[in-house]
Amino acid sequence: MRNLIVLITLFAVGCSGSGRPSSGPLKCSAPPSWKVKYDGKNGASFYSATPAEPGFNLLMFSKFPLSSESVDIPAFVGKLAEEFRTSAAKSPYTFTNSQPQVEQIAGASCNGHFAAFQFKMGEMKILQAMFMLNVEGEIWNGQFTGSPQDWTQSLELLKSLERVR
Repeated sequence: MRNLIVLITLFAVGCSGSGRPSSGPLKCSAPPSWKVKYDGKNGASFYSATPAEPGFNLLMFSKFPLSSESVDIPAFVGKLAEEFRTSAAKSPYTFTNSQPQVEQIAGASCNGHFAAFQFKMGEMKILQAMFMLNVEGEIWNGQFTGSPQDWTQSLELLKSLERVR
């Protein structure tokens, strides 16, 4: 488990209630059992979301600190995936897909791309995804680590992101 935590830390791509967090520039529709938290300390906009049941599932994302546009997103995600694949190849985990495709995410107010790796740690199946989104003109990036089933719910949460007006 320590190796998994180190792996997650090494590949974090962000800065560091259900539904809408109590504050922050974004709102979303989270699954009823999920808790979404916002941290805006020191000028960073950072979100985390976890399901209510105990486990290792974590979705986190933050505003991308560099100037970029939507057209840059697929290349950024591809580079993140390649760096993850290269570094993770040295890990003790068994990958079930070591060459993921960069796939599109599209919601009513956002669009972007993600790459997801699946691997096993013993008998436990784990999915690691990195993503970037344009949410109404602002670029956000993040990652998910957890079960493949909870990634599906995380995708729905990401597709529902919109700016608070």
